Amino acid sequence: MRSSPRSAWPGLTFNAAVRIDHAINCKQTNPVEAIRDITGGGVDYYLAFFRARRGQSEALGAALGALVEPTRLEAGCLNYDLHRSVNDANVWFVYENWR
Repeated sequence: MRSSPRSAWPGLTFNAAVRIDHAINCKQTNPVEAIRDITGGGVDYYLAFFRARRGQSEALGAALGALVEPTRLEAGCLNYDLHRSVNDANVWFVYENWR
């Protein structure tokens, strides 16, 4: 897991955060449209945010982490990335791209 130093997109890899910020700054104000442009439109993408209950963040992270490798092996999976918020340790984020 790598975190972005950019506060607008906590938890995203630096490259993804910069590319989304760039697309938004170029008059695309909708992050979903920005991601569609980044992926070329021929890719299905999914964003999922999870908030752990008090005291359960590590357990949630372990459960989500256990899904990473098996999911990456599935046909059509381009990426399946798990991130943890740098601002709130109870928030986890999954970013997926599929063909």
